[in-house]
Amino acid sequence: RAADDLKGDFEARLDRSRRNRLARRAGVLAGVFLALGLTPWFGFARVAGNFRDSLWAARDALFPVLYEVHPPAGRHVHALGSAVPVQIAFASPGFREVTLVEQTGGQTRRHALAVDAAGRAEMVIASKVESEHLLHFEFGRRRSGEVHLIFSDRPVLENMQTELVYPAYTRLLPRNLEGVQERLFALAGTRVTLGFTFSKELAAAKLTWDDGEELPLEVVGRFASTAIVHSRARRAALQVQDVHGFSLAAPLEIDFQLQQDERPQVFLPNTLK
Repeated sequence: RAADDLKGDFEARLDRSRRNRLARRAGVLAGVFLALGLTPWFGFARVAGNFRDSLWAARDALFPVLYEVHPPAGRHVHALGSAVPVQIAFASPGFREVTLVEQTGGQTRRHALAVDAAGRAEMVIASKVESEHLLHFEFGRRRSGEVHLIFSDRPVLENMQTELVYPAYTRLLPRNLEGVQERLFALAGTRVTLGFTFSKELAAAKLTWDDGEELPLEVVGRFASTAIVHSRARRAALQVQDVHGFSLAAPLEIDFQLQQDERPQVFLPNTLK
């Protein structure tokens, strides 16, 4: 009897329906998971990339990766229309992507930049209007130093005021000249006051005479002024430096010419001749 029991088909008598339902359900779930994994939104490649980035971030925390930013952290002034590449270069490969954070005009922009095979990421910053840009890179849990880019134009002379105060013996009234003067005539001993208005705030201004002597001007904001006593014919060149380090495209040449002082003449009435 025992031998006959061993020959019986007990497998066919077992109820496998519940197990089969669970197996089919597991198969469906596995298929859905695989289908989602193949999509770009839930891709396995993204999961692997995130794991790799986390691994590199942990490595960077323990063994910081050396890098170099160009231009280096600090203040850099460029002319309008200039294209300035801002770049980060890693000494060893690791990060696949970095973020360049840009603050300008009261707004903050975040730019995701891919790191190439050489370990570099770059973005070109340019502006056709005067503006300032604060930039830094973020990667892992680190951030680079701040790069301050300034785009500005050269200063322009907007106006010139000239006052001529003649010697007292001439009994002449002071004379005011408005506008840019490239040639001035005055008697010896005339006090010449010069005032200049520029398009930008200045850091320094000076007159350079034709003999090489320099006369610094007093600077207040966009204005520069000086006063001299006219004594001889000579030429001066005006040049300035604005707060961003730019100068005039060409210095203003001013000729100081000496006006001849004629001898006084006495006229007698005919009755005294």
